[in-house]
Amino acid sequence: MAYRPFSRAVLSFIVFLACSPGISRAESPSEKSLEVERISNETLSFLQDKSHASPGFVPLSMPASVPVIAVAPAPVAAPALAPDTVEEMPPQNDIVLHPRDSMPESDWPQGYSAVRVNKTEAKNEPRALFPKHTLELGPEVLYRSYKEPGLMKQWGTMYELDGSYTYHNSVMLRAEGRFGLGQVDYSSNGTGSLHGITDRDSEFRGLIGYDFPTRSSWDSSTDALTPYIGLGYRHLIDDMEGKVTTTGNLGYKRESRYLYSPIGVEDTVKLKSGWTMGMTAEYDAFWGGKQLSTSNGFDFGLGTGFYALRNVQNTGYGLRGSIQFMKKEPTVNLVIEPFIRYWNIRASDIAQITYNGAPTGVFGFEPNNNTTEIGLKFAARY
Repeated sequence: MAYRPFSRAVLSFIVFLACSPGISRAESPSEKSLEVERISNETLSFLQDKSHASPGFVPLSMPASVPVIAVAPAPVAAPALAPDTVEEMPPQNDIVLHPRDSMPESDWPQGYSAVRVNKTEAKNEPRALFPKHTLELGPEVLYRSYKEPGLMKQWGTMYELDGSYTYHNSVMLRAEGRFGLGQVDYSSNGTGSLHGITDRDSEFRGLIGYDFPTRSSWDSSTDALTPYIGLGYRHLIDDMEGKVTTTGNLGYKRESRYLYSPIGVEDTVKLKSGWTMGMTAEYDAFWGGKQLSTSNGFDFGLGTGFYALRNVQNTGYGLRGSIQFMKKEPTVNLVIEPFIRYWNIRASDIAQITYNGAPTGVFGFEPNNNTTEIGLKFAARY
């Protein structure tokens, strides 16, 4: 027969302060200890010095479904406790295991009372898969590479602030947002190179999904598989306005807007020692994009003025994936998440460049392009 202080089953108890004749208060704090008995028929008997608490039963941690039989002076119903406190035990209590025959009732220390919990009668009530409300906030750093194959490329580091709110109740609802700032470098075939270009970006997403429970391979807790779909909006500003390349070409400002639907799945797995791992795979269905390129420095024979080119993108897709590790802490959970994001967008339509709003007879388009972002996010989850 093996005995363990507590692990992942029913790991707590209720203390009754006996006030009836024949049971007196312990005379010395040195007598305070905790005796725990576990026998073969899964019956647990718990004892605690009544001098630890005020009159009445004192719950330390027990699922509401566990039936309780008081063996002190009078039976008292056990108070209902939150199921997610099962694994908690006040660290100041020392636990000692005893076989039943080594601790008959007549040998109980003076000033003790007891309750008996019959584990075999307890119902197996599953815990909630996730907290109902979750707020997550933290920074992320990423390396971005943008390429127009055969024409040009940009690369650099972005610093982002990422936040989300998630609601779980079988149905999953999530609102996400992030804002970023950084600098990239430019290199091209024919128009030279440029360093220190300021990039700004933002992204907003709304997701809806459903939590399907799966059984953990580590313990008896429940994991989850959550497929989801939603709507996303991405905005990027690449500001080369007023800059000159190594070959004397003038830079311009480019704004990119994407509308898309994320379609993905999250797999959440509970690990040991308070760790949880989440894996996400996502396909981004591209609904459309708009590109606005502007400059006050170009001259197409009409003089220096405000030139603008507006293009529409109709074809493309995105992919993204991540692995998230979360450490459960008493006040806040800590998250670290490596990720990758990818966009592949086909060439836009051909549109006419305007000069102060008037057509110029010069046309342009946005070439095929792809963007890769590889980064790491740190966050606090409440």
